[in-house]
Amino acid sequence: MLKFCSECHEEKSVSEFCKDRSRKDQLSYCCKTCKSDRNTAYRAANQETEKTRQALYYEANQNKVRGRCANYRAANPEIARIRQKICDKAYRKANPGKINAKTALRRARKLQATPK
Repeated sequence: MLKFCSECHEEKSVSEFCKDRSRKDQLSYCCKTCKSDRNTAYRAANQETEKTRQALYYEANQNKVRGRCANYRAANPEIARIRQKICDKAYRKANPGKINAKTALRRARKLQATPK
């Protein structure tokens, strides 16, 4: 079965449309691709609003978000490890003073623990 997308003006399969219960045919008026493009453009144009909205959601749903992240990391350990390496590298590059201080402290402790 085909449906006409009112944004890209193409006929597409019904499976390429999101569900929308308020509509007569129970499908969105635009296809998933157009909807995704529109949402991406909105987020780019309203970055501050989106950042605030996301922060408020996180604050209200911290346990839910943390649980979802923990489940993802458990299900995808390789991807989680790669992401952690990227974050660690960025942190080390942004905070060389903190890294040097931590390294110096560790070395000092190691030297004091070594028997003479």
